Amino acid sequence: MAAKKNNKDVKQEQQIIEIEPLTLGSAKIRLNGDGILVTHALDAETRQRITRKQTGEDTETTREFRSPVEEFMNATYPVHGPAKPKPRMKDGQKIYNERAVKSWASKTKFGIPIVAFKNAIVSAGRNTSTFTMKQLRQILHVIPADPKYPDSAIINAPTPPIMRSDMVKIGNNIPMERFRPQWNNWSVDIVIKYDYDSINVAQVANMLAKAGQFVGVMEGRPEKCGLSWGRFNLGQFEG
Repeated sequence: MAAKKNNKDVKQEQQIIEIEPLTLGSAKIRLNGDGILVTHALDAETRQRITRKQTGEDTETTREFRSPVEEFMNATYPVHGPAKPKPRMKDGQKIYNERAVKSWASKTKFGIPIVAFKNAIVSAGRNTSTFTMKQLRQILHVIPADPKYPDSAIINAPTPPIMRSDMVKIGNNIPMERFRPQWNNWSVDIVIKYDYDSINVAQVANMLAKAGQFVGVMEGRPEKCGLSWGRFNLGQFEG
């Protein structure tokens, strides 16, 4: 019968495992808009109304009069600033003070959900043989340049957004007018963290450039329709 090893012998036979440190790259990038930017956020009130209908809590079919100004404000992604102005009611319609709305838009910081840029890079992987979409999803991450706003890339623009109206088709090709914000000159700053063992900084820049021109972000982007909204070029690059 073999003799049992004591605890001292077991400890001596343990191997030392060396864990190689991760080689992470980081680049801060200014993205300059190449054309207009249009957003269409789903506001909290609309999300709650959809949830109530889907859960059977709300069975009423009555509809309120639409307010173009309210839809315009609700389609933005405000991240910091004053509260939205309140309307007054007249004959069942919401009437907003034009000066108050302009003041709100000029004093508010607006953003783009940061995930939109990661999604754009991953989608650009469809048109390259260098990386698969799965690889791009895993080997890089996009984070905001300003840590105060962890979920958004802040829109830099010389003027506040303007309200635009477009005819769109919903449901069974039913035409409907949409009122959304538009930025004519815009830019954002983002930070990309990447696995340097899998992708280098030049390849990161190349994939981001492809995403900016052929995928885009937000409404009317080339990836989703025949429009060319939400496209961007690479500006200042620190990495």
